Amino acid sequence: MVCSRWSRLSQDDVCIWSEYAVRWYRGLGACCARTMILVLATGCLAMAAQDSGGLWNTRWRANGSSPQEEFGEAVAAIADLDADGASEVIVGASRWDGLNVNEGACFLYSGKSGNQLLLLPGGQEIGGLGTAVAGVGDVNGDGFPDFAATAPGHSPYGHQEGSVYVYSGANGAQLLRMNGIGAGDGLGNYVAGAGDIDGDGLADVLVGNPGDDVFGFLNGASYVYSGLDGRELRVLGGVWSNNGRSGDGLGDVNCDGVPDLVISDGFALSFGGGSVAVYSGADGSMLYRVQNPVSYDDFGRSVANVGDINRDGTNDFIVGAPATISDRRKGRAYVYSGSDGSKIFDLWGDTHLDAFGWDVAGPEDVNGDGYPDLLVGAPFSGLGSPGAVFIHSGYDGGLLAKLRGENLGDEFGYSVAGTTDVNADGLADVIAGAYGADYGGDFSGSVYLYELHSYLGIEPRTVSASVGGLVAFTLDFPSSEAGRGWRLLASTDRPGQTRAGGVHVPLADSLILTRMLHDPPAVFSSTAGILDASGDASVTATLAPGQVAAWVGSTLRFAAVSFDPPKSPRLSSAGMRISVVP
Repeated sequence: MVCSRWSRLSQDDVCIWSEYAVRWYRGLGACCARTMILVLATGCLAMAAQDSGGLWNTRWRANGSSPQEEFGEAVAAIADLDADGASEVIVGASRWDGLNVNEGACFLYSGKSGNQLLLLPGGQEIGGLGTAVAGVGDVNGDGFPDFAATAPGHSPYGHQEGSVYVYSGANGAQLLRMNGIGAGDGLGNYVAGAGDIDGDGLADVLVGNPGDDVFGFLNGASYVYSGLDGRELRVLGGVWSNNGRSGDGLGDVNCDGVPDLVISDGFALSFGGGSVAVYSGADGSMLYRVQNPVSYDDFGRSVANVGDINRDGTNDFIVGAPATISDRRKGRAYVYSGSDGSKIFDLWGDTHLDAFGWDVAGPEDVNGDGYPDLLVGAPFSGLGSPGAVFIHSGYDGGLLAKLRGENLGDEFGYSVAGTTDVNADGLADVIAGAYGADYGGDFSGSVYLYELHSYLGIEPRTVSASVGGLVAFTLDFPSSEAGRGWRLLASTDRPGQTRAGGVHVPLADSLILTRMLHDPPAVFSSTAGILDASGDASVTATLAPGQVAAWVGSTLRFAAVSFDPPKSPRLSSAGMRISVVP
């Protein structure tokens, strides 16, 4: 969950903004081995470092309708609401003009079609509804996930105390409103689902308030509110913390049965940075704190739960530091263990002043290796700030893909989010906001939903052991692979990858993989061959009734690899699954 423009000034800082670049200043001084080796190759792979398992395509794009709307300033996913089997997309546009100037709005879109499902206006001039948005879980127990949007400029008591609204996923009705207390507080810098903190069976809501004075003048705080009635459950922060910039629900990391929380603070031992603290959901105590690694790095501008990266049974988290001054100020993002705060790995941008880490997210598994992956926004990447979104592997931190903004000044990657499978391929998809895009006028903004077109397709993806049948495998590599060799491989669905030369194949080391390499089952029409002039091939597996009965309840994972004969691998598909049912 990323912090918003409402708190972009920290103590003693001046932040200078333009359409195309950002610089940080302080005072007067500018500060501006889990891998199995698969012996398919000799020598190194000489192709691109990106290894996503397919081609990322834009499934749909939604655009803001008027200049300066900044549609896409905030994005989030929410589980399926319209019964089409796909998650939906929440979009914030804090400067949207309805009946009031800059009242802001929250939009809900179908993840599958991109059709607009809801438009919820802010209703107050300069209210800024949509500054932050989030799916927060089912707060009213009706079986539908609900969602929240913040309006830091709302004035419930007359002085921009800020408000946070929770809406029904069933029909868009307002369920809750939580208000800031102090004048100018601007409650709602971020919002996130907290999980069920109070044990009443309903989801609760986490909200940031960097202007709060509960711990001292402008020290900020984060609040947990009851999903049942909106009452305050926890107040998190501390003296000089500058709390409330960003945060997320983390799940239970200390094994006490209560979900915990990860929140960005301004406190730092190294001058000019920040820190991130993990708090107990049970009593609000701080479990541990992670300090910024580098001074003046804006560490903690964005924070997100990324799932269990290191396979220790607890969720982990990613922290953005878009102003990191080392490495030509490319920005960084760090992944930490949720159990103890130890660093798992760090990621970095590829261009000067790209603000890599401006927003971060955990999109679940995008390449089918069983590990949740990582999203990092770099909205100022590229000459003229078209922006970029980086997709990194949760397995080893490697770059899977870089998605680029379409036009100068788009600031694509200002907001990012993962969404569960919208195209029924078993892989997570990606949402990205470009609030500077101009399709509806200057800075009208756009939001994109990307899906991975894997080099391997499987139909059907569920097989009945008692009935048997035909399974079709379609290999659809780029035309660059025409005339090259291909091989179909498989493994159990245990998380893991296999390295073939320089290619990461999303299959775990297993007896099935060994069998596919050396003695493939006779059910396959073929498991190797030459790709046609389009880079394509097809395979069938014919299963007799009862033939796979021993696999009932199991899932198998398949991948296809292209290679230069005799054995130099070039590309791998994503991992695609088949489930065996009775």
